[in-house]
Amino acid sequence: MLGSLNLGSIRGFLTSLYHGEGAGRKPIPPVSLLKAQLLKHLWRVPSDRRLSLLLKRNRGLARACGFRQKTPSHGLFTQFRHRLGRDGYEKVFSLLLEQLLKGGAVKGEVVALDGTAIKAYSQRSLDNKTGKSDSEARVGRGRRGFVLGYKVHMACCTGSELLLAFTVAPCNLNEKRFIKPLLEKLKSQGICAKTVLADAQYDSSKS
Repeated sequence: MLGSLNLGSIRGFLTSLYHGEGAGRKPIPPVSLLKAQLLKHLWRVPSDRRLSLLLKRNRGLARACGFRQKTPSHGLFTQFRHRLGRDGYEKVFSLLLEQLLKGGAVKGEVVALDGTAIKAYSQRSLDNKTGKSDSEARVGRGRRGFVLGYKVHMACCTGSELLLAFTVAPCNLNEKRFIKPLLEKLKSQGICAKTVLADAQYDSSKS
């Protein structure tokens, strides 16, 4: 799957994050580094160190990501994520979504909103409301009780079941605050949904 991905639309953006001329070694193709990050999440690899070891041992996966010879160290994967940053990841998502819209793979005529809680990699502080090592994480209600972490609020195309827009926030914030930002993100992508489906938690007279 990784080998067949067409990421040409984001190659220029990723390359722009690195120096183009002058002194310094030629960077590892950033598209390959991004594919490795996708592999990390799909295979649930817990760390960059484990990812580096996996690619070193599995040449088939390494070639699928685009690493023909030497595979990157775990430090290079960490540097790539920091270089890309949150804004960079959202830019990549936006460019890929634009490609899907132009190709007709996504219509967005009927959109469903939903949220899911993600546990933070942290213990709770003494106040039992915040994270000990993750100060931005908050305790909020998940599907199976209260969790410390974040909530991902998503807008998905019901026809293709693909993600159209998302936002991440501390777990304790009410869902009603995010329906308007999600709809604004859809509009910025040129998506004018005819029907929007959502749980009662997203319903608000102010939305």
